[in-house]
Order: sequence, then structure tokens, then C-alpha cells
Amino acid sequence: MGDKYWKSFQDLAPVVLTKNTSAIKSSNIKSKSNIHIKSNNNNDNDDEIKPIIYYSSEQINNIRTARQALNLTQTQLANKISNTLKADFITNIENGKTQFDQKTYRTICRALNIKS
Repeated sequence: MGDKYWKSFQDLAPVVLTKNTSAIKSSNIKSKSNIHIKSNNNNDNDDEIKPIIYYSSEQINNIRTARQALNLTQTQLANKISNTLKADFITNIENGKTQFDQKTYRTICRALNIKS
């Protein structure tokens, strides 16, 4: 298979993206695609990409300390919260690999009988 065969599968047509600023200024309609155009209104914050926040070291220490005080393994705590949770759920939280979710944190605190 020579060089000629390899090139026959290449799509070498350039793609040029342009921004139609007149259409953006005249319309406040949100895009239905995964690309969103930020409007000039300050009230339109739902399109902003929020930073990813992980559990703080204090929250992780609270969970770990309370779990160990109750003599629970990570798997037992996950099962206490919900029978559908995977065993590594608590492991990932205690290792700082899970994104923070306030509702989940409160649920864990309730299962461990600690204040959130």
C-alpha cells in the first residue's frame, strides 16, 4: 500500500470558523448547540462554565475521622448511604478524586451523624 493509497482517505479540506457579529448583536436567543454565545445581559449567568470544585481537605478529614470513629469501612459507609453506590465512591471522595456536591456531602454527614 503506497503513499497514494494512504492519502486517498485523508480529508484535507480546511475548515474556517467565522463569527457573525451582526447576528450576535441582534439576537438574544441562546444557541441550541453545545456552543453558547454569551449575551450582553449581566443576568444571563447560566451559560458560564463554573470551576470544578473538589472536596476540601477539611471535609475529607471530617468524613474519614467520623467513618473511622464508627468503625465503618468505606464500603460499609457507601452501603449505609445507598445500596446502589459502588464501593469505591467513598474511596474516591477520601482521595480527593470526586467533584464536590453539597447534597451528597450533607447525605454523607447525615449517615455519619455529623454536622455539615
